[in-house]
Amino acid sequence: MKALELKIPPPIAAVLFGLAMWWTAHLLPAVYLADQLRVTIAVVCAGLGFIVAFLGFLAFRQAKTTISPANPQAASSVVTSGVFSREIPCTSG
Repeated sequence: MKALELKIPPPIAAVLFGLAMWWTAHLLPAVYLADQLRVTIAVVCAGLGFIVAFLGFLAFRQAKTTISPANPQAASSVVTSGVFSREIPCTSG
């Protein structure tokens, strides 16, 4: 697993996922929504995303540790407070 760590920087991964979403949108049939509803959904989703990202940044800032995943050696602590205190249930098997 060590060989796979940080091979693709997160901003590049975000761009690749964005391109994959764009490509998928052209392959699948369209779902038509009213313009106002579509814009409202987009603004709410973007707003929630920015809020979660900002709260994550604040948690790292309060812990006085790095936010860069490319340099894990520089981390002074593991952040488990704020938005990182929530456990995501997953099912396996």
